[in-house]
Parts: sequence; structure tokens; C-alpha cells
Amino acid sequence: MSIRQCLFAHGFEGLPTGSKSKFLQKLGWDVIAPELFAKGWSLSQHRDVVLEQLQLHPNVDYIVASSMGAFASVWATQHETIKDRNLKLVLLAPAFGVHELFTHRIQKHGIEQWKNEGVTSLFHRGLQKEIQVPYALYEETKDQSDVLSIDHECIIIHGLQ
Repeated sequence: MSIRQCLFAHGFEGLPTGSKSKFLQKLGWDVIAPELFAKGWSLSQHRDVVLEQLQLHPNVDYIVASSMGAFASVWATQHETIKDRNLKLVLLAPAFGVHELFTHRIQKHGIEQWKNEGVTSLFHRGLQKEIQVPYALYEETKDQSDVLSIDHECIIIHGLQ
């Protein structure tokens, strides 16, 4: 029996070497865990990282993804080169409503400033440093929330807090 491969897509402030990917490895999975922010901090850049990994690893049949990584992964599975693959998704607290969260937390003045400046500064807990988050992240989370659909077998695990 061969070891099954899974792609793990960490959350926005997570890391590929975090506790979730380590847990999957302890369970015996061959875990492919890319750095989602390797191309940048927009949702489309995270989606592109997931998509590239799925194209590079045709034997992956499971995606385990957390928060923003789940959002990016679902978007990636809609790509024409991936949509017909027999993938199974395990989504951990997917960030599907993150646009509303941004709107509520940042308020209108902060969002206008973010839009005008093109970026906003955020302390990334995983990296322990400030990062520059593009306004595109805010726009993409709204745009994709309106059209995103899950077209593969999927389990969603989500709490209230």
C-alpha cells in the first residue's frame, strides 16, 4: 500500500511547517505544504501557488486547507486543468466570509485608506514581522465570495469562534 499524498494549504497567518501539516505527517500522509505567500499576499497569488502544486503533483487526491488557504484552494480547484480531477477537500474554518470581517474590523475610513494607498501594513503572527497586504486581497475576497462554488467531495470543519 502506497502512502497517500495530500496538499496542505495553510491559513493567512500560518506557515507550511505549522502544527496542522506536522499532524498530517504524524498520521502517515506524504504532505506537500507550499508557502502560500511565495508569490505575494493577494488571494489570487495564493490560488496560483495551490494551482501550481496541484499541477506539479498529479497524485495528490486530497487537499487539507485552513482558513484563507481553504478559500484559495477551492478557487484553484475551479481551474480548467483541475476541475475534473477526483479531489477530496477537507476545509478547516474556511475564510469564505472574510470580506465582511475585513469590512467590519477596518471600517470605511480604513478601507478607503487601504484602497488609496494600495497596501496596508499588518503584523503577521507566523512570520513575526510586518507585511504589506495589497488592496487586491480585499477586492478578491468579495469578488470570489460571490461566485465560488465547491465542486468536489468536501468536508468543512468550522466552529463558532
